Amino acid sequence: MYAEYFTTTAEDGTEVKVSLSYSLGGINYWTGRNDPRGYYMSAIPVKRESRGNGFSSESFVLGTGLRLLLKEVKRRSAKAESEAEALARAKADELASRIATDQNLVLTKEV
Repeated sequence: MYAEYFTTTAEDGTEVKVSLSYSLGGINYWTGRNDPRGYYMSAIPVKRESRGNGFSSESFVLGTGLRLLLKEVKRRSAKAESEAEALARAKADELASRIATDQNLVLTKEV
């Protein structure tokens, strides 16, 4: 699935990760609501580090990101996924800018 990293001017190497995911929906124990089944787009500030031997880690702070329902579906399918991916690519810059503003980060590429 789609994922893109946006670099920032942060000295600690923080980037904004925008990604697409599929959720079966149901009760969200974090919010207490019933989330719909579908494709979600999320943006979160992350720090990536190389651990050697081809391994890397990605760290983030819980609760600092945004999540957006792009496409509600009855079941997962290749067609729905490609439609959701097209929507994600169209909205990636907007969501990255929004999370950067919320977290007092400055993106290095103009979006």
